[in-house]
Formats: sequence, C-alpha cells, structure tokens
Amino acid sequence: VLLIAGGAYGFLNFQKVNAINSGLKNGEDLLAAQNYTEALVAFDGVLKLDPNNVEALLGKAKAYAGVGNYKMANTF
Repeated sequence: VLLIAGGAYGFLNFQKVNAINSGLKNGEDLLAAQNYTEALVAFDGVLKLDPNNVEALLGKAKAYAGVGNYKMANTF
C-alpha cells in the first residue's frame, strides 16, 4: 500500500512540476511577445499551483510594468 501511495504522490508531483514549468515558459514567451495581459494569466496559473514561486511573481511584476501599471508591479 505504501509503495502505491508513494508512486501516486510522485506522479502527481511530477505533473505539478510540469504544469509549473510549462506555465512559466508560456508566461515568458508572452512577455517576449509583449502580450502582457495573457502573461499575467499564465503567471497567475503558476501561482495557483505554487503561491511562492519567485519566477512567477517576477513575471507578474514585469507584465504589470509592461502595461504601465507600476503601482502593481511594485507590490511583488
């Protein structure tokens, strides 16, 4: 039973890490394309999975700066 539980936990954690990495890459690609609104959505998706993800927080700050919302950019 422990082996099965460990395997299930490992698989779910693997999926979470893949989703985070995919979201970060998507957000960075959107920043590069100057699509700041969609980048915010991508980084928010990452932060739902990992609320303390520094890369996503920095990405959100860059996206807010990109749309000229410097007040929000400074909150991160």
